[in-house]
Amino acid sequence: GTVLVQDIFVGSSGSFPKWLRAADDGIYFAANDGTAGTELWKSDGTAAGTTMVADIHPGAASCFPTSDPRLRPSLVTFGKYLFFGADDGIHGNEPWVSDGTAAGTMMIADLAPGTVPSTPEYGAIHAGRVFFRAYAAATGREPFLWAPSLASAVSFGEPCAPNFPTLESTAPALGKTAVLSGLGYGANPGILFLNAPVAPKTFLSCNDYIDFATGIFIAPVAGTNYSYNFVIPNDNTLTGIRLHWQTWFVTIPSLLPIQTTNGLEWVVGK
Repeated sequence: GTVLVQDIFVGSSGSFPKWLRAADDGIYFAANDGTAGTELWKSDGTAAGTTMVADIHPGAASCFPTSDPRLRPSLVTFGKYLFFGADDGIHGNEPWVSDGTAAGTMMIADLAPGTVPSTPEYGAIHAGRVFFRAYAAATGREPFLWAPSLASAVSFGEPCAPNFPTLESTAPALGKTAVLSGLGYGANPGILFLNAPVAPKTFLSCNDYIDFATGIFIAPVAGTNYSYNFVIPNDNTLTGIRLHWQTWFVTIPSLLPIQTTNGLEWVVGK
């Protein structure tokens, strides 16, 4: 059913939650509780688990430039973390990162020193790195890159028609268990494959993102909804390793003997 998670701004005024982003352990969003201004919040879907992460711009002022339409695409999640732009009232709008706790919410860099904002925007994650546009006095608005050594799991490519099976995952954090899951191909059996990053190919009219000829068989899967748990060793030497995943489903006999999911890229990290 559909229920109210929490009345953040008590009464009829409304907290105007916006810029929702899904993380492995909840949803990040901006909201105004009527006291702290528009700040970063996180929710696990319960009233008790819906809290303001930090009052980044102390007092009634807001850390988010709510009138700036470019803010929305600057918020990027990877694992339990959020990359975003915020203004603490001292440095202007600069890049920040949060793990969902006040202690783990911090400014990454003061790209435009002083109160001048660098206004990070248009963020995107690739290979465990965050790319974004920002302003610096010496260069103007140019692309920037942040490589944080944090775990990420990002879907890419397209599943095979006409059934379009899917694959997604929580982030492969060191010492944790990553959960791979997706929508299967009915009751047909499937195989979860792993490989190093390879160039995409086409096989029997479906996309091959793991190179079927050299891909490593990991586990059989089946069912309309499937999942598989993969334990990540707590070994710092694995940090930064990139891996590609894909699930292949088989139907025999059939005019379309295989159905493949989208690709999934892992970057192992914290």
